[in-house]
Amino acid sequence: MQEYAREVLRIMTSQVMVSKRLFFLTASIGIAMGTAGETLDQTIEKADTALYLAKKERNSAVLYTQEMEKARTRDSIMEEDLRSALENRELELYYQPIYDVRQNCINQAEALLRWNHPELGQVSPMEFIPIAERTRLIIPITEWVLREACQKLAQWNALGINGMILSVNLSFMSFENRGDELTAFVKDSIQETGIDPASLKLEITESALMHDTDETVKVFHELKCIGVKLALDDFGTGYSSFEYMKELPLDIMKLDRSLISEIIMSEKEQMIVSTMITIIHALGLEAVVEGVETEAQYALLKKYGADYIQGFLFSKPLPAEDFVEYFHSMKGQVC
Repeated sequence: MQEYAREVLRIMTSQVMVSKRLFFLTASIGIAMGTAGETLDQTIEKADTALYLAKKERNSAVLYTQEMEKARTRDSIMEEDLRSALENRELELYYQPIYDVRQNCINQAEALLRWNHPELGQVSPMEFIPIAERTRLIIPITEWVLREACQKLAQWNALGINGMILSVNLSFMSFENRGDELTAFVKDSIQETGIDPASLKLEITESALMHDTDETVKVFHELKCIGVKLALDDFGTGYSSFEYMKELPLDIMKLDRSLISEIIMSEKEQMIVSTMITIIHALGLEAVVEGVETEAQYALLKKYGADYIQGFLFSKPLPAEDFVEYFHSMKGQVC
């Protein structure tokens, strides 16, 4: 059954050109097998549960199992509690250092959202971000992250950590029908905290280009006028078009960690990554590679001309206090 579903997904996944714009179609499939004594409605409900999880994974087919009921209950709890997470100060930013290959130092970091749930403990962003997007809670959460990041940069400047560039991820919903609000919020946050606009880097994922690309291009040009840096995250996951990249006023492109998972053993992967870095540089952009965990990976990526490295080789994401300690402990390896 799942083989047939995967074939349907393969056929459904396509590119469609509309008014000289390229759009990407994907689908999600939930599957349930009826059992003796079970009504059609009960089987459909199970299929709906499987579909719910398939949508979280995106472009996938999921077969129902009994354990999925627990997962759905957990999601229901998180959806209800996420509404009060900001007010209860349960959200926190961690910071992962980014290493500058050319200058041999740490001069960037990425702000990563964490949720300290009072009962569930640390909840993975992979779990709660899709819920936040589905409920549109991602909009106030993103505004909180932006303001918190700007305040943190101002605090670091006061502590003598100067020249640091901090990345913040933006959901496509930040652009959807509210691009002017986003631009105004970013501008106000920078002015209120007094930071250098160039010390803030805003990132969108490739998948965001599946939505309103014209709006994204418009908002990115407005943000660029403010002076912030702009990046395309998860590059290489299969959604983007080089046509869009020429239109977006980008500074940086981040290669997804999946591209280097087998880079040491795979000549094909080496060729792909080296070619992508060459193309990025040809576009006048800088290349950040995510998910680097070993010295061997680092040596190859340095050989291919990667500008920045991010991953556990240097550090896992750190709470704010630990990041400051890490920064000072690096001594000669900070710019």
